Amino acid sequence: MTPPREPVWAASLRRSYRVGLALLGVQLVLLGAWSALEVSRFALSWDFSIFGQAWYLVAHGDLDPYSTLLGHAFWRDHSAFLLWPTALLWYVWPRPETLLWLQDLAIVASEAVALRWTCELLERRGSPGRAPLAAMVIVLLLADPWIFWTAAFDFHVEPFGALFTLLAARDHFAGRRRSWLWVGLALASSNVAASYLLGLGLSSLLARGRRSRPAGVLLALAAAWLAALSLVHGDLGDGYGSYSYLTGGTPGLASVAGGLFRRPGRVLHQLWLGRWDLWGSVAVGGVPGLLSPVTSLVALVAVGEGALSRVFVSVPGFQYLPAYLFLPVGTALVLARLLSFGRRGARLAALALAAVSLVLSLGYSVVFLPRAPSQWLRVSPGAARVLAQASRRIPEDAEVVVSQGVAGPFSGRRLLFTLLGPGPIPLRASTVWLVVAPRQGVETEQVSSADGLVAEMAARRGASLVLSGSGVWVFRWRPSPGERSLFVPGPVPSTPAWVVPGPAGVSETAGPEGTWRVASNGREGYVLAYDYWRETRPGEYSGTVRLSSTGPVNVELWDSTTSSLLARTSAPATDGAVVDVAVRGDLRRAGGERAFDGIGPWRAELTPPPPGDELELRVWTPGGEDVSVYRCSLHRSDRPVAGGK
Repeated sequence: MTPPREPVWAASLRRSYRVGLALLGVQLVLLGAWSALEVSRFALSWDFSIFGQAWYLVAHGDLDPYSTLLGHAFWRDHSAFLLWPTALLWYVWPRPETLLWLQDLAIVASEAVALRWTCELLERRGSPGRAPLAAMVIVLLLADPWIFWTAAFDFHVEPFGALFTLLAARDHFAGRRRSWLWVGLALASSNVAASYLLGLGLSSLLARGRRSRPAGVLLALAAAWLAALSLVHGDLGDGYGSYSYLTGGTPGLASVAGGLFRRPGRVLHQLWLGRWDLWGSVAVGGVPGLLSPVTSLVALVAVGEGALSRVFVSVPGFQYLPAYLFLPVGTALVLARLLSFGRRGARLAALALAAVSLVLSLGYSVVFLPRAPSQWLRVSPGAARVLAQASRRIPEDAEVVVSQGVAGPFSGRRLLFTLLGPGPIPLRASTVWLVVAPRQGVETEQVSSADGLVAEMAARRGASLVLSGSGVWVFRWRPSPGERSLFVPGPVPSTPAWVVPGPAGVSETAGPEGTWRVASNGREGYVLAYDYWRETRPGEYSGTVRLSSTGPVNVELWDSTTSSLLARTSAPATDGAVVDVAVRGDLRRAGGERAFDGIGPWRAELTPPPPGDELELRVWTPGGEDVSVYRCSLHRSDRPVAGGK
């Protein structure tokens, strides 16, 4: 039976639908503005770079692009074949915003489909309270902070898979043949979307039983597609290593599927560990939606894939998107069913469930939505200006090595590598540009490791410092003919001071590298700061700062993670001599920073910060004095801390 067109809907339902579309239009504008802001602030990381590089290469005629970030052909990551036709948009607007705006459009279009489908189902079934239920769905969609976080976290293909799966579900349950068009587009969007279609097929079997022959075809098609991609290694981005507790170390889709049945105890244990992710992803869309056979299994498949992974990247977000879209529809259907009983108790139950669903969703929005800027917009305006200058100066044919937290806008080139930690980076061009921003963006590399690389490049033959400022260092380097790789160092105990100027300091990098320093700018404050060493063991730590000063200064050791002063040494004027000033302090506990996980029932298990505390050496001046700092270093002594834990 074909659902009625909008003009024959009840007037109140039609009004709710139109208001919902208008609000979604406003949301689309806001998401587009946020995406433009992220690009201007260079707040796009490694994930965006993968797709941005492939998009650029396909647009330039490379139909089988090789991802230097992944180390294999791009299509093998998630078999995201839908990216190929989108490359035509490069000729419309060859900027990172284009991909982000396309993602924003897919997200809002998915919400519009969910709202339309809800209205169609409610009208077709003659459900009482249709307009209020449609209005509730609008609130559940717009108040969901994770939908915004999906748009805020780089670019991914899951929103497109979710959109086409939702369109396929709407037409599938209406008996339209057009549903197979959406199924094909979903499969082309990524192998992840094939798992959504498995959930849709199971939902159809649950809702219709033996009457749903297309459900069997859908299940067989999705399973065959997943198996085929696994055989040709088109699913390398699925991270099967994160399911090793199920597979016993054997990679592959079949091993994961078998492990789900062979090790149910481990499955339950992992689900318990991720219980707040599960709750946070379900509660925003409406828990009653889990009781609807039409929508529940797609949501559960999407949530289960993430919850069972042991090394999930960032939750909640794009990985759980189908749950945020399908559950509001299911919640409306469940409440409509209760209202159809016509009994006072059923109506009260429906009202109570609706109220709880709205309170949970709005509560998550109040608690987590204001944290979005601090979560995703971690590049300062000053650093963004330096990065923009670097992006304009670097030729397209040069090799670029860039800190992963700001790598996204640099992705329009063939040779791009990111700094993810210690290890070799291949050299494939005659000119290499390094863009190091250790304190900007959502960064994974340790600060002391990045600082060590900056110091090494300053002293390396053939390298020159081209730009610097706001914690960003840009080098142009011409490797010697025999060099085949650049080895990124691990954390180093000693750092040149010019790498880490404080608010009262300025880096002086003129002349030979051995004379570079941080000089005071005349103001009161810290000449040296931000030289973070991450330490995981308690104990006594000894810092040394090499400096000269015309007046007294303080050399301080801080635990920056807890914002606590561990030790301070006051040093008199050195009368022009360069001296070493030592400071010793006890780190009694290296507990690390605790990730914010919400308030009360509005909780989610966000990505935890790295273990350990960041120790920092600082040099403070009262101002008006000439202070020069040349080097700082930190070492842990073997002496245990008295009374330490």
